[in-house]
Amino acid sequence: MSDDQTFSTDNQLRKTLPVSLANLTELTDLWLYSNQLSGSIPEEYGNMTNLNYLIISNNQFSDSIPASLGQLANLINLNLSSNQLSGSLPESLGDLNSLVQLFLAGNQFSGSLPALLLKILNPISTYLTMPFYMHHRIVWGNPSIRL
Repeated sequence: MSDDQTFSTDNQLRKTLPVSLANLTELTDLWLYSNQLSGSIPEEYGNMTNLNYLIISNNQFSDSIPASLGQLANLINLNLSSNQLSGSLPESLGDLNSLVQLFLAGNQFSGSLPALLLKILNPISTYLTMPFYMHHRIVWGNPSIRL
């Protein structure tokens, strides 16, 4: 494992995400899925601009997705599934031009997908995981898909 990757999966970690992780600006992969992490996703994580993978599924995160995650211009895979996140998706996610996969199932989101987000996701190679773990292909420019 290189020094620009952090993996800690299925370890029953029971804390909140430390804000200090945001200081690891060269980090490219952050995999913290299948633990018992809770609390909010820190707004400061939007400063981790070299991230390609942010995989924090199967935890107990709550509140909404921070708008600052839209600053992660190199993000390829964002997996926030199976948490307790709620609210609407921030419009800033539409700025994630490198995004290939987005997983959001198993949360309590409301509202529609931001129109900008639908434009950046390639309808051929990308799927969005919706509630109840149904996989739906995104129809280009269809903002009526509900979470």
